[in-house]
Amino acid sequence: MSADTKQVGGSHYKDKAIQPWDYITSNGLGYLEGNVVKYVSHYKDKAIQPWDYITSNGLGYLEGNVVKYVSRYKEKNGVQDLEKARHYLDKLIEIERQKVIEATASVKPSGVRHG
Repeated sequence: MSADTKQVGGSHYKDKAIQPWDYITSNGLGYLEGNVVKYVSHYKDKAIQPWDYITSNGLGYLEGNVVKYVSRYKEKNGVQDLEKARHYLDKLIEIERQKVIEATASVKPSGVRHG
C-alpha cells in the first residue's frame, strides 16, 4: 500500500488532488517553508528544538516530519504520533526506491568493443 492512500490521524489531506508532501518536495521547499511548527508545550522542554535540528542538518519536509513526530510522541499523541512518523517515513522510502529504479533504468549496459 502506498503512503498516498492512507492518512494517520484524520482525513484532512487524504482527499486532496495533490498531497502536501508532493507539492513541497516537487518544489524544493525545505522543512520550515512546508511546515510551520508552533512553539508549543510539547517542544518546550527539549534540549534542542526539533526545527533547529532539522534546519541545521538540512533535512527536507519528509525527514523533518519524522523527527518532529518522534520528538513529541511522549508529550502529545503517543502511538498516533509514531504512526504519523512512520507514514512520512513510508513516503520517503517510496520516493527513494523510485529514484533507484529510475537510476537503474537510465543506465545502459556498456557494449563490448572488439578491436
